[in-house]
Amino acid sequence: MTDLLSEFFLKNWKIKVYSLVISLGLWLVVLGQRNYIVTKEVSIEYLLDQNYILEGEPKVVELTLEGKRQALKGLTPSQISVFVDLRGQLTGFKRVKIPKKNISLPVGIKLVNAEPEVVDFTLRLRPISSE
Repeated sequence: MTDLLSEFFLKNWKIKVYSLVISLGLWLVVLGQRNYIVTKEVSIEYLLDQNYILEGEPKVVELTLEGKRQALKGLTPSQISVFVDLRGQLTGFKRVKIPKKNISLPVGIKLVNAEPEVVDFTLRLRPISSE
């Protein structure tokens, strides 16, 4: 029995080793090509004129991102920026869509979805402080 197993493993051993190396290489290439999807919660930055404040604004947006495993593995929310430009807006209730161009992502990562896509808030003048 051991002679049979020994012959099975040792006969044509070079071809078997080459086959194993090639199959492992192909497996790693295919695994590396696959895209993964993750969800990250990121703070929203609001750009305002100096005399304005916001009330009731969402603080974070949940982004669904797609990319290679290595690119997503070490991704932190600090590498992503989301901003809403409100400069030049008048006071009152606002409903603003977050444009995809206002979401900055590292190279190799694609935005799949942003939730919420639209933010609601009230824009008010900053109270004048009497000093």
